Amino acid sequence: MVDAEDTYLKNPEPENEHVGVDEEGLYLDIVPASYANVDTTDKKDEDYDLGSNSESDSMSDSDMDDELALATHAIKKEFEYNIEKSELGRYRAYCAGVEDGCNWRLHASTMSDKVTVKVNPCDHKCQSSRRIGKVKHATKFWICEKINDWLAEDPTVRPKELRRRLKDDWKISISYKKVYDGKALAMDELYGNWNESFDNLYRGQLCIACAVDGHKWMYPVAIGVIDSETNENWIWFMERLKEAIGTPPGLTFCTNCGQSVMIGVSEVFPNVEHRECMWHLVQNFKKRFSGKVFDEHLWAATYFWNSYMFGKHIKAMAEANPAAMTYLQQTHTKLWIRSQYSTLSKVDYVTNNLAESFNNWIKADKGLHLDDLMDTIRQKLLIKWNQRKKITHRMEGKILPHIISQLKEQSRNLDIDVVTSSLDGIAEVMARGGSTYRFVVNLKERTCSCRAWDISGLPWMTESPEFAMELSDTLSRRRQMQVDKINKDELREIWQQITDNSLDSRLQIFFDI
Repeated sequence: MVDAEDTYLKNPEPENEHVGVDEEGLYLDIVPASYANVDTTDKKDEDYDLGSNSESDSMSDSDMDDELALATHAIKKEFEYNIEKSELGRYRAYCAGVEDGCNWRLHASTMSDKVTVKVNPCDHKCQSSRRIGKVKHATKFWICEKINDWLAEDPTVRPKELRRRLKDDWKISISYKKVYDGKALAMDELYGNWNESFDNLYRGQLCIACAVDGHKWMYPVAIGVIDSETNENWIWFMERLKEAIGTPPGLTFCTNCGQSVMIGVSEVFPNVEHRECMWHLVQNFKKRFSGKVFDEHLWAATYFWNSYMFGKHIKAMAEANPAAMTYLQQTHTKLWIRSQYSTLSKVDYVTNNLAESFNNWIKADKGLHLDDLMDTIRQKLLIKWNQRKKITHRMEGKILPHIISQLKEQSRNLDIDVVTSSLDGIAEVMARGGSTYRFVVNLKERTCSCRAWDISGLPWMTESPEFAMELSDTLSRRRQMQVDKINKDELREIWQQITDNSLDSRLQIFFDI
């Protein structure tokens, strides 16, 4: 039975965390890229039969010993057998010639001392398995045991030669495939698994430092490989990153809740703003606390821009469950609240979706060995930078197209009042419809007391009216209007006049602002 989707503490505004990864197709006709990966397909012996392997590789040591001892006895005595029962302390087998009247049976059981094994075989009389061409119990495990010493002396002996030696010693003919598998098993026992050894040399943990550009598109900055996620390894990666980018003003890190990566940032970049991914925080939180109050207030507390609204949501949760708020204060000490973000970094994400987007971008390539993976990532990045360079050459003006689209869309839904304004570009605004919340907008400094403009770098009309205020002020100046208040209809009328098929007109208003 499949459980219903877990909606508890689900992000109510996932669109706020969108990161563009492969959106260059909005501006270009993209041809699917192909990458010159090295062929990592394992090469097989030219005589090897690539049929399916029906033998199980999963056997306990005691089961293996019993099976190999009985197989050796059967091959030596030239008969076949079937296993009736194989379990801890008891083993039963009978002759495969039972239908021809052979009554041979074997019953082995552990004695009371748990060490001695009592074997009670019956008389055995049946046709020689060698003469009828049956040696099914010469498995790859049995072959491995018999050829082990030969390979210890000379690991270069080929399966064809091993097959000949087995026939000379045991008077049986075994297929090339079984001998090949047996040799592979013996080589693993003697020298370790080749694939695992190769992986240990050419695989590791991928580290990525990923930024976001003005288009809200993923912008990988640095990529590294470590053997495991330890404090020392993350410090090494951060040191290399610092060598590449330094510590520019506004540098901000957002990491998951992993202690090693957080220590790496703190050690190498002690003075930068360090945020914690809200999605990872929620996954830890929901394992410990539940309740409708958290569904209603936890994400809201994170997303609000100003400390007043944040405080209202935190208070509601604290009154319902004080232990939950104590847990957040003591366990999640990095920034996870928008209202506490610095205004130097104009990135307002509250999750680490940048890193997740990059991981998803290379997901199909993660099966490659390290050198092939890194080369594929290099090729993908070069192709992406080339595509973005083509886009910049086609763009005109200083405003990104998605910002223009956002302005057009949001300006159609304005519903604000300018309570009071001054000629020096400072105004008090409020949303219409009975809201008591008012905000002070400073056009010259490009700030708003709600802090949305300050933190994101964009005037947000959907959550605060400051963008609308600046737009209305600009349009009023254009028409030489001196008004303290403008309604929705008046603003729509002006807006329609400047959006008639002309990109120049839309750009001009931004320049006026």
